[in-house]
Amino acid sequence: YIQEGAYVSIKRGSLNIKAKESYEVSSSKPDLRLMGSLSISDFVANDTHDDSVLFAFEDITIDPYLFEYAPNKLFIEEIDMKTLYANVIIDENKVMNFSELVKEKEGAALEELEAPVAESNTTKSEPFPVTIVKVAIDGSSTNFADFSLPLRFNTYVHDVKGTVYAISTEPKEMTKVDMEGVIDRYGFAKLKGALSSSDPKHYTDMEVDFKNLALNNYSPYSAQFAGRKIDSGKLSVGLGYKINKGALEGSNSVIINKLELGDDVESEDAVSLPLGLAIALLEDSDGIIDINMPVEGDLDNPDFKYGATVWKAFSNMIIGIVASPFNFLGSMLGIEGDELKAIAFEPGKTELLPPEKEKLDTLAKALEKRPKLELGVTGAYDVKRDHYALQYDKAIAHILSEVDSEKMKKDETIAIPIAEDILEEAYGDDLIDEMQDRLHKKYEDDDIYRIKYFDELKEKFIGMQVVSDDELSSLATARAKAITTYLEVETKTAPERMRVEEVQSSESSEGEYVDNELSIVIKE
Repeated sequence: YIQEGAYVSIKRGSLNIKAKESYEVSSSKPDLRLMGSLSISDFVANDTHDDSVLFAFEDITIDPYLFEYAPNKLFIEEIDMKTLYANVIIDENKVMNFSELVKEKEGAALEELEAPVAESNTTKSEPFPVTIVKVAIDGSSTNFADFSLPLRFNTYVHDVKGTVYAISTEPKEMTKVDMEGVIDRYGFAKLKGALSSSDPKHYTDMEVDFKNLALNNYSPYSAQFAGRKIDSGKLSVGLGYKINKGALEGSNSVIINKLELGDDVESEDAVSLPLGLAIALLEDSDGIIDINMPVEGDLDNPDFKYGATVWKAFSNMIIGIVASPFNFLGSMLGIEGDELKAIAFEPGKTELLPPEKEKLDTLAKALEKRPKLELGVTGAYDVKRDHYALQYDKAIAHILSEVDSEKMKKDETIAIPIAEDILEEAYGDDLIDEMQDRLHKKYEDDDIYRIKYFDELKEKFIGMQVVSDDELSSLATARAKAITTYLEVETKTAPERMRVEEVQSSESSEGEYVDNELSIVIKE
């Protein structure tokens, strides 16, 4: 009878029914009533495609039950399931074995299948309320295999036990679930919560916990979606999902212990994610990654797919962390991450300012918490501001080298006559005469004239100082050295945790300081 409509064969099993039946057409009570118990034992059902086991169980007992007709009703006080087993397989074409069990009717025309059922003169069927007070499961297991992945996946969930209370078609009834089981050898899973069994999309509040899962077993999935194997690591996941009138709010707490990625794997579905840097950022000094990842969605949207939603949330999280590593490290330490991206120097200087030392102290703490990270240090110079600052320093040094101690004793002006002498020697008397005549005509007040004359004289003198590209590059190198030395000496950061990058130059007339960029890289 089963094989007429399904690719299923019953290999063995025993059915036991005990019933008390009464039938009487009545307007005040059900016409038909059946009361009793039912059990099926030593049951095995196979898939006739390949004669593999679909599901089996040692014993299922329904006791007591009450079935009524006109009006309809099915009430079951308790269902006990012992040693239930299901074999779930997804083949190379991504087809699940259970989805291929129903046979199409032979000879049925498509028009017949799609034609609407004609209205009959009989009365419409009445609703069929069903209530199951308790379902108890013990010693059950599931084998799950997915052969559609780049690497074949297989896992075994066993020692499943628990109870489900109040399964009902009544919309107001809340079903309570409390289940647990063992995954592979040392993993543990627990499901607990409540839902409307008549409409789970209307209300669900469930918590799912997975603990101590061996991550190398899940390499097939990491290979498919991320293009990498997993060599080792342990996974614990806490999932909390609430559905209220179709709106999903999910919280995913993921803890990964000592994750080690393996070789690259070819996969058409793989998304290029910088997992190496993401893991180094997320993993603390004890080798633990602790992630909180909320998920939201509308289950009433026909395009909603739970797996795609979770994967998108995970991908966005990874990309966001890697794109802004300093923001992530800053949030970990309770500070603004943007402040950590660069160390600022005064133009022409290599001394660390106190606020920049505080940044480096913070970064040292972050590196201590993230042992797989290195700090990239880039020495930099600004073509305009640093060039001018070095010219200025040279001009001051030049003037001081020309100072006459006898003139200083007479308290005479030092810089102006020295600058005049040097400029006259370089450009001739006409330059000084032109400057004096032009400024005397413009500024009649002697004090203002003197100030303007000194300013222009100073700029001319500074402008004639020669600063080479090598000097600018040396300035940038000295700044990088100042950063690494401070980290090594003052914060005790190991030299191998720092990497000095190539000197960079910039050209900007904005800002008071020159930024030397920092970067976060994976420790070699």
